Amino acid sequence: MIAPLHNIKLKGVLWYQGESNTAKPLRYSQLFTTLVNDWRHNFKQEDLPFLFTQLANLETNNNHNNWAILRDEQRRSLNVPHTAMAVTIDVGEYNDLHPQDKKASGNVLPYVLNIPLTVKRLFIVDLYTRK
Repeated sequence: MIAPLHNIKLKGVLWYQGESNTAKPLRYSQLFTTLVNDWRHNFKQEDLPFLFTQLANLETNNNHNNWAILRDEQRRSLNVPHTAMAVTIDVGEYNDLHPQDKKASGNVLPYVLNIPLTVKRLFIVDLYTRK
């Protein structure tokens, strides 16, 4: 899908992860790392910022806690340089896979871009300052 765009210079990528990986959440961080590295390679931008939204909350009655495991795997993805995660655990609705308030999730991401790193930690988890 993105192959035809490889000649475009990107400022960054905003990635909203859906629930499709909750069935097999283990090693999601490895999949995400591969995705980020592939995009950076194909766009020839080794430091391309990747900003992603962590899965929101949902009551699944799943004894295996797959949603929580996937959220932790997303947190582990922050080991990839020039990535940041917008935490949206408080944005979702416990009983709706697709929360009605989509704007709230979208409003979290600008904090990654517009607030100084020292303040960002209040809203998101970032590794921009780590090597």
